Amino acid sequence: MTTKRTLLIGGAILACQLAFAGMASAATYDSSSDKHLNVNVPLVSAPKLGTGALTFQLQQSIYSNVINPTGVDYEYYYIWLSVNGDPVLAVDPYKVGF
Repeated sequence: MTTKRTLLIGGAILACQLAFAGMASAATYDSSSDKHLNVNVPLVSAPKLGTGALTFQLQQSIYSNVINPTGVDYEYYYIWLSVNGDPVLAVDPYKVGF
């Protein structure tokens, strides 16, 4: 009885690993579909804050840790907002349905 239970638990663990490994690449980022909006504001000097890269990395980590393990399969892109050529915001627009 113990050997049968061990094999059953081992088989269940193996099945779960295979299922989650297949979900690891569910959502894919398509940078060729990115949209870019640039606003030119006549300023003497604007500080480079790096918020564009920060918001991009934050959303990418959400995809890696939250969305991908669910197995949802779709392509996504970003809308980049730049001020005087400096990216200040990256937004993945909301999509109805996947």
